[in-house]
Amino acid sequence: MTRVPLLPSVPTTLLCNAVVFTLLTVAPIWAQSTSQEEKGRTRVEGGTRSSKSDRKQAKADQEKEESPEVSAALAFIREHHPEMVPLLDLLRAMNPKQFDAAIKDCNRVRIRLEQLKSKGDGAYEPELGLWKIQSQINLHVAKLVGIEHDFEKDRDLRDLLEQQRKLQLRVLELEQARIQKRMDQIKEQIDGADLHADEWIASQLSKVSKKVASQSSRSKKKLESAGSAKASP
Repeated sequence: MTRVPLLPSVPTTLLCNAVVFTLLTVAPIWAQSTSQEEKGRTRVEGGTRSSKSDRKQAKADQEKEESPEVSAALAFIREHHPEMVPLLDLLRAMNPKQFDAAIKDCNRVRIRLEQLKSKGDGAYEPELGLWKIQSQINLHVAKLVGIEHDFEKDRDLRDLLEQQRKLQLRVLELEQARIQKRMDQIKEQIDGADLHADEWIASQLSKVSKKVASQSSRSKKKLESAGSAKASP
């Protein structure tokens, strides 16, 4: 049997490690339960309707008890990789502690992405895409755990890896541009301090004088206020 390869490396800030563990351990059970569910659909129509109704009620009760952190993490996953939701639902029932760890990791990813989005520097979309692709790779590999499979000839996996490669390059290009911009700013500051020494020193002296004058003014006002308070009957 071909061994499952190590998952491709991505920035650790965007990798839900607990969810990776989830996928590799729960997927075989999930696949079995999914198969059983498919078989169950061939039963009597009335029984199927009852089963669906029970599941909907159980899900509704579960959602009422969810904390804001769990709700936010699951909403994020439903939006960006809904196929992973059944795995997390199964993990919640099988191993609540590991489920909590997965939720915590996913929230770290979600918050990190929200921060990138608020910056508006173009990094949000490729970083989100990178997480989504990695999540798809994890799930694809997890579904094949325990069966004989030639990953070298897996076209779907190769396509996912190619998408990941392009997104990783985009993220690195954006990081390179950010660093270059900062380097240009530093060079400008160095040139200003080196080529115009007299002007630079005069500018710093002016800043010091203004700061001292401002502090002196505040101190004077405090003393006057204190003196007025003592003079009051």
